[in-house]
Amino acid sequence: MVNDQYTVETVVETLCEEFNPPRSIRRLERWRQITDAATTYVDENPEPFVDVADQIVAAAYREATQEYARVEETTGKRNLSNEIQDNLSNILLLIAQEDPASIADHQHRLVSMSLEADNQNQTWNFFHLFSALADYDRNIGVDIFDRLTTVLDDPDSGDQRSVAGYYVRCFATDHEAIAERGISEIQSALQSEDTAVRVEAAKFLENMATTGFLDDEDPSEAVFELTDDLRALFDDESEAVQAAALGAARKVSEYVPARFSGDVDWLTSFIGHEEASFSASHTLEQVIEADPSVIDNLPSRFTATLEEDDPKAKEHTLRVLSTVAEVEGERSELPPVLAESRSNIIAALEDDVGDVRDEASSVLSKTADSHPEALVNEADQIVVGLTADQSQLYTQRTLQSLLKYESSVYDRVLPACQELLQEDTTTRSTQEAVVEVIEDAAEHNPRRVRDLVPDLGQLLESDDDDIVFYACSALLDISWEYPEDVVDYAPALLDIVGDQNSRARSTAAMTLEKVAEVEPDVVAGGVDTLIDMYFEISSGKEATKANNVCTTILEQRPGVAEELVPEIRTALKSDDTQKRRRALFFTSSATLYQPEPFFELQPLVADSLTAEEDQVSEIAADCLGEFADQDPDRVIDVVPDLGEALQHDNSDVRSEAADALWHVASTNSDTVAPIIDDITRAFRTSTDHTKDSMCRVLSQLTEDLDDVSEDLLTELVEFGLSYTSSIGTSNAMDAIGGVSKSVAELNEETRVELRHALQAESSDRRENAAAVLRVLSGQSPGSSILGDDVIHTSPPAGTDELLDPLTEVFDDPNEDVRKHAAYAVCGLARATPDAVGPILDDVESLVEYEMEANGQAMFGAAEALYYLADEFPDRFVAEESDLLDYLVSLAVGLDKQVYADSPAADKLDMSHLSLYTTHGAKALGRVADVHPEAVHEAFEDDDERLIEIYNEFSETQENFLGLLKELSFALPELFGEENEELRELFEGVDSTDRGDVAEIYSILAVSNVDAFVDNVPELMDALSEGLAPLTMKKLLRSVATIVDNQQVDLTSYRGMMRDLFNDDSLDMVGEVILIDLLARTRSTVDLDLSVS
Repeated sequence: MVNDQYTVETVVETLCEEFNPPRSIRRLERWRQITDAATTYVDENPEPFVDVADQIVAAAYREATQEYARVEETTGKRNLSNEIQDNLSNILLLIAQEDPASIADHQHRLVSMSLEADNQNQTWNFFHLFSALADYDRNIGVDIFDRLTTVLDDPDSGDQRSVAGYYVRCFATDHEAIAERGISEIQSALQSEDTAVRVEAAKFLENMATTGFLDDEDPSEAVFELTDDLRALFDDESEAVQAAALGAARKVSEYVPARFSGDVDWLTSFIGHEEASFSASHTLEQVIEADPSVIDNLPSRFTATLEEDDPKAKEHTLRVLSTVAEVEGERSELPPVLAESRSNIIAALEDDVGDVRDEASSVLSKTADSHPEALVNEADQIVVGLTADQSQLYTQRTLQSLLKYESSVYDRVLPACQELLQEDTTTRSTQEAVVEVIEDAAEHNPRRVRDLVPDLGQLLESDDDDIVFYACSALLDISWEYPEDVVDYAPALLDIVGDQNSRARSTAAMTLEKVAEVEPDVVAGGVDTLIDMYFEISSGKEATKANNVCTTILEQRPGVAEELVPEIRTALKSDDTQKRRRALFFTSSATLYQPEPFFELQPLVADSLTAEEDQVSEIAADCLGEFADQDPDRVIDVVPDLGEALQHDNSDVRSEAADALWHVASTNSDTVAPIIDDITRAFRTSTDHTKDSMCRVLSQLTEDLDDVSEDLLTELVEFGLSYTSSIGTSNAMDAIGGVSKSVAELNEETRVELRHALQAESSDRRENAAAVLRVLSGQSPGSSILGDDVIHTSPPAGTDELLDPLTEVFDDPNEDVRKHAAYAVCGLARATPDAVGPILDDVESLVEYEMEANGQAMFGAAEALYYLADEFPDRFVAEESDLLDYLVSLAVGLDKQVYADSPAADKLDMSHLSLYTTHGAKALGRVADVHPEAVHEAFEDDDERLIEIYNEFSETQENFLGLLKELSFALPELFGEENEELRELFEGVDSTDRGDVAEIYSILAVSNVDAFVDNVPELMDALSEGLAPLTMKKLLRSVATIVDNQQVDLTSYRGMMRDLFNDDSLDMVGEVILIDLLARTRSTVDLDLSVS
């Protein structure tokens, strides 16, 4: 506190006095008070002192350089003089920090004063003053530093050398670039006879290595060059010098540890040293990390310190061993230095000094990570590390590693843990550490921890929340596999759930969920506690766990709903947003298990659609969606409300409302159709995600929409064109296809948009455009192998106007673009073949392109040719066309087959035939009906028989037989004059394909019966060969067809047919045909036959 008699003005005036104050005690005391006041005033406002900086420097210089020999100086005077110098150096520092220019010209005096400093306060002030001047002007800093190094290097400077050394090494901390100038002087100083100078020189190197040089990453290389000089000080006669040298080595070793690889003996000898132990151990750690091979050079005396009563030596030895354990993790065996000291390391877990216990546990933890096998047998002894705070963390990690390594460790560790839990003297800290280890063990092997369930159950009543948490977590891990073990602790778990402040609350709830799965009654009584937690707890994640328990109980004990529904009803009426939100969420979840009791809450749920809070409205819409999923009729009354919710400002609310409407529309589409205007309005302003949800609704309404706005279809098309996911499986495609059924004509805007999209640079947009036209044409967005991929057969007028741009993408590099375009043409070919006829040549070009690329567009193109073959068969046999050849290839090689209309089956009125053939085969069959000779010429090869061709197509033999079926009506001559090639086929094909050949027999028996009379014997012989039931039925039908039209005596086959009937190998249809054939034969023997 400043003496009131000294104002700023008085202080400044006194500091400026030009006389040397007398050295009386009274005058020195006043001078001390003046300088005391000055330190306070200059800190508050340095400006008045900056103005007289020159005078203050002069005063300080005079005080610092008093020639005490001229006057008698008592101890009291010297003490006052020191305080005055402290104050003056502090004043000069504050002036330098405020305005360094004001004292910059006095650098020489300042250096002289600094060298007279005789305490830490003054040296500290002068160095920071020098630092401020160097910051202000580097040249001034260099000049000061050079003057200081000159003193340091001058043997005649006496005690001032060590003071100069202090300032020099401080420069290495704040001004490394300047400090590097003194490297040569430092090298000399390291060899000085003056102990204090050697200390300061070593500390200079330590500071340089600590702060780095220039780039703030690595020290100057010049520092490293002095390593040998530094190492020479390790055996210095002064312990202070040794400590300083090792301090510098500690820092230098972080950059160039290899330079100390040869000093392992020296470094280990300093472990336990009063001043140098830490530096030695740290340096040794750096050397080991850089070169693990030096571990083998550690002297035997190194680990002997573990048996001595020297805490520091133990601690630092263990630090080094911890590094050894870490870097030697890849060795196949534990390093000897660790193996031989293992028992001492474990014993150190019980040392009286906490740091020793901490380091010992660290060594064991790292050893367990890399060589757990080395500690398995001592695992029970390591448990003691859990009893001390300093060693608990690493001991836990050690035990966890050992438990994971070998199951036998459970038998060693868990009994020891159990013993600690049961001891009355065990501290809470230890209990927590022990139960955390047990919890980890339970997570990995709950079976081995079952015996500890009673101990864990007892801990549930602890008043330490952390202990309760880990005990609860362990019981949860056990309950996943053995919930019955935890049943007895359901009351205690419910108490925890009821404790609003318990950390274990949600864990207890999860455990109760597992208990409820096996013993719901023991938990059902606490459902009120669980539902209270659900509504009270702040974390949504934790609330979900309580929700899960309640729904589990609800699933097992539906009667609990009587307790829950009133609570939920009250919450739904609450003004608390969180309660309403959670009530809605619970209702939505509970509906999955026991919907009926919660349906009565529907009006309250519907009211929440218009809540002020978006989240409430969103969950309400989701809840109504769950109601609709369980029973759509329950939500019909609120369809108008859901329609209004589609206009909500929040996109999530709209999306959930759309999902709810989709559930209703999937079974009651007529109740949703009246709000089509709401859907249309909402669609225009919704996000893509919500639009996708609305598309699902629209896809369900297609049968109930008589007239749809063209604008809606335009909106859907625009959405489809901008779709970013897989367009072929999108809800948008289903909606576009369905809505287009009710739109008479594509408006001009839509046509222009589609045309531009087909010509867009973006491959994705071209693909989307082709996919949209695919569904507009009536084709399903996804192909089906069963041929049921037709949405409608009346594309909106104007769709065919886009055929030209469609053909332009037939050679698009994107295969999906070509595929969708081909199917779009296919749909138009089915609905408006006359419009597609003019581009038949383009379709042919697409087939040629796709066959070379083996692309997916072949399937759509083949189906399009099938439809066009019925309208333009002449085009297929034109001289300039290769379509017949392509059809043959498609018929045989296309690996996708369909159930669809068959020309052969249609013409013969054979509805019993479900021909499974390719569209290429069907198209060729249609052409063959009109131009059999041309097809025969394209197909027949005089040099190969049919069975040979069949064998050539090893991967598509079924396709080849399908082609023969389609051609059999128009080209019976394919099978030879006496059907000998058909007989070869039947005998030569795989057994699985004989049914297909039998089908050809059935067709020819109808279309060419006269030529088949002579084939009856071979058919009857084939029936006796034990064929598949379906194949036999087809052969019997062929025989029956022949017998119906020609006189054929089957008497000789009567016995065979009787045996065939009696072996029950035919289905009912086959048996009826067989009985009919038997009835046509003559016999004197009565037959007792009945159809099962």
